[in-house]
Amino acid sequence: MNNELQIITGTRLGRCHIVEDVLGRGSFGTVAKCQNMHTNSTEAVKVNGSAPMFMDLAFKEISFLKRLRCLDADTCNIVKWNGYFFHKQSICMTFEVLDQSLKAYLEERGSPGLPAAEIRPVLHQLVTALAHIHSIGVLHLDLKPDNVMVVDCTQQPVRVKIIDFGLAGLLSEVKVGERRGTPSYMAPEMMLAAPFDETFDMWSLGVIAAELAMGCMLYPAYIDYDALSNIVMAAQSMLHLDAGQRVKAREALQHPFFSFSCIPGEAGDMESEWSMFKASIAEVAVRSCGQKVTGACRGCNPKTRWWTLAVREAVRLKKETFRADFGVS
Repeated sequence: MNNELQIITGTRLGRCHIVEDVLGRGSFGTVAKCQNMHTNSTEAVKVNGSAPMFMDLAFKEISFLKRLRCLDADTCNIVKWNGYFFHKQSICMTFEVLDQSLKAYLEERGSPGLPAAEIRPVLHQLVTALAHIHSIGVLHLDLKPDNVMVVDCTQQPVRVKIIDFGLAGLLSEVKVGERRGTPSYMAPEMMLAAPFDETFDMWSLGVIAAELAMGCMLYPAYIDYDALSNIVMAAQSMLHLDAGQRVKAREALQHPFFSFSCIPGEAGDMESEWSMFKASIAEVAVRSCGQKVTGACRGCNPKTRWWTLAVREAVRLKKETFRADFGVS
């Protein structure tokens, strides 16, 4: 499909966009850094494939981007969308140019992850973004490091913005059983075809928080069974298995971790608190081992009951592994 689009440096997209660099290619299409000859500005252009499925996804994303225009992109920490145009049979969406994904930023930093002083502002910005997005009834449903962009890697503290609303949904229109998102960051209620709401995004944010701290994926899974069998750890209220008990974005903003009251001389205290926070994750992991998976697993379907037992068994078998990894006796 990407070969069909033939997007390379120098390609003219639409009437006035000239490709300066190809930033990425994927199953959906291509993202290119372009010069807008009409405004003499640089923009990131997302060129979707021309297949009906990709056209449909593009129009859906545009509908959500239009809804998000009521929010200030900078104060709400979401990517600024400039508009769209057509290139041959493809839809092209134009955005502000951002530096690199949070995933790439984390990979460059390497293990053992980021210090608390860096993690706190990143999480605060993401929680703020979700609070605003949820306030207008929109759910992102695919929050992950790939869909968070660092505005400028040379600035500290780093500024981040949420991108890619291709799988977004309206809270008022979510349907039980529909599938969206990436398994490693997907809340268990969606895997189990149970009802979900805005706390779905908070689960994803909790997984990201742990990943930033550890420098590696919390749930490296590619299919639902792998993901469910790995959900034996929880990052406090964000990763509560019961969606009804999971913290919402505006509530999370009130957490002491985001108070920003620490002054440079007290940095050691903040690092100490962050170490205790990570230790609590390990403790929750141990307590979670062997717990009954709730929600849709309670149904009468024998296959569903077997699935529940299989997940519980996988959790039980991993109990000692997590004890050893986190040094919990």
